[in-house]
Amino acid sequence: MSIFKEVCVENYDGAISAFLNGASSVELCDNLSVGGTTPSYGVLKACVKYITIPIIVLIRPRGGNFIYTDAEVEVASEDIIICKKLGIKSVRIGAVTLDGKLNESQMTLWKRLAGDMSVSCHMAFDETNSYTESLDMLIRLGFDAVLTKGGKVGPATKNKDELKKLVDYANGRINIIAGSGVTHENVSELADYTKAKMLHGTKILALK
Repeated sequence: MSIFKEVCVENYDGAISAFLNGASSVELCDNLSVGGTTPSYGVLKACVKYITIPIIVLIRPRGGNFIYTDAEVEVASEDIIICKKLGIKSVRIGAVTLDGKLNESQMTLWKRLAGDMSVSCHMAFDETNSYTESLDMLIRLGFDAVLTKGGKVGPATKNKDELKKLVDYANGRINIIAGSGVTHENVSELADYTKAKMLHGTKILALK
């Protein structure tokens, strides 16, 4: 099975390294120490100019939880608009309600603003109370993929049974991207077990 390897990077140099070492795509973010936030305009512009593999931009206004104020939703909305103007083809978003569901109204707004860009959900998904309910919502809203570690706590290798269930439940209606603790040493085994065709990590490539 061919494995789509998405590399998570937090700066321009990381993106270039992933590109040159055979990544299928890069998720571009900043501040990985807090799980990632939206990268700067300058980094976005440089990556679009020099990288020809798909770039997925993480849209996340801050670290911490995924319950956002109206002001934070506005910030994320502006970042999506900027990505679109720069010619970015894909963004990754996510928001959660106080009662543990994906925030449909906020994510619907962001999906609309993204227009014809590909839109996926980040690991806000893992903080919801029902993964099947959350998947159903994402499919209904027209999302292309969801990045997940298969549980509220990682790594993905500890949640491989849940990830396999998610792949089975999705049944090709949405891509399940397995992430968290995925390395070049365990990526093939995890893909074989879960049947996930897309995997994500900072160390997913054996760098040359």
